[in-house]
Amino acid sequence: MYIQITNIDADTGILCTQAPMRTGPSIPNVKGFQFIFQNESYFPIASNADGSLSTAPLLYGTCDDDADTTLIGVLKVISQAEFDADKQAEHQARKPYPSWIGDIDTMSWQPPIPYPQDGKYYQWDEPTINWVEVV
Repeated sequence: MYIQITNIDADTGILCTQAPMRTGPSIPNVKGFQFIFQNESYFPIASNADGSLSTAPLLYGTCDDDADTTLIGVLKVISQAEFDADKQAEHQARKPYPSWIGDIDTMSWQPPIPYPQDGKYYQWDEPTINWVEVV
């Protein structure tokens, strides 16, 4: 099944929006969980005054059908249609330039013209749809 989870404290298991993750972030131990993507377009996530996160990072994946989805950190079970829509929206949110070509399987974007391999530094220029040398 498709699920949406978030971070918990590695030792205490407390949800990242309820207290600081003092021993580092972890994810709930969901049976058969396979990570697929997370909403990186929302980074960086602000912290509250106490060090907890103001918004829960959203991680998406699949898990075994008999997995316990009531664990702290499991936000919700979603349909494949919801998963696909969320993945498409996140992929589009990461698009750096209108001309770039996306690969939703890897959640990445590539320029229509490869980066020059001549040892010089370039930046992308969207009006010309080309790399421009940085001098």
